[in-house]
Amino acid sequence: MEFEFTFTGIEPIIEWLIETGLMDVLSDLISDFSFNAMYAVLLTLAGLITSAVTWAVVAVVVAVVAVVAVVVFLVWLLFYILHSIGLMRIAKKLGVKHRWMAWIPFANAYLLGACAEQGERRNGKKPWKWGLILLFVTLGLTVGRPIVQLAVSIVLMVLPMLSFVINVILECSSLILMGLTGYCLYLIFKEFLGKTGGIVMAVCAAVMGLLEGIFLFIVAFFKLRPAQESAKKEDEIVAVVEAE
Repeated sequence: MEFEFTFTGIEPIIEWLIETGLMDVLSDLISDFSFNAMYAVLLTLAGLITSAVTWAVVAVVVAVVAVVAVVVFLVWLLFYILHSIGLMRIAKKLGVKHRWMAWIPFANAYLLGACAEQGERRNGKKPWKWGLILLFVTLGLTVGRPIVQLAVSIVLMVLPMLSFVINVILECSSLILMGLTGYCLYLIFKEFLGKTGGIVMAVCAAVMGLLEGIFLFIVAFFKLRPAQESAKKEDEIVAVVEAE
């Protein structure tokens, strides 16, 4: 006995699903699943894209900041090396001891003042203690100024006028340091370039601090001019010889 199966089509099944209401249930399940799945996928993609863009921006900013910091540090290091080499050579030509202090912060301010003192001695003048003056003023402004500014911010809440006066004094102290440094540079530069050249270079170096190291490095390779005291003695000897 043979059995024959005949496929009559899917229409009866669909009609049965519609009649029983299962078609609506399946449609709702499929639509809900598709919408939720698509929404989840879109949220995931949006999160990945946002994270990638955020990290890319952060990486670019960090890279730029790092490059700028490295460039600034290298420029500062170059000027510091030029300043140290120039000051050390000038100290050697002027016969100032402890030339190694040119490489040490704050100590190089003392050495600069000592070179200025030697410049005055070469010309028969009694110098001030420019080394100690520059050292103490530099230390005071570098270490003491932040403390004073903190005190000013506290005083500002109580006595605004007094804090204004203190700020003016602090600004004047910076000008005093610039003036002292400029004068010491003049005493040094004029021993190599004369009074006019010494004044011009000292003023430029004092106003634009970065030029100080460049000028010291350049002047260090000039020949030291004869001291005025030695020139006077030579003139006196010539006059005595001629009189005899």
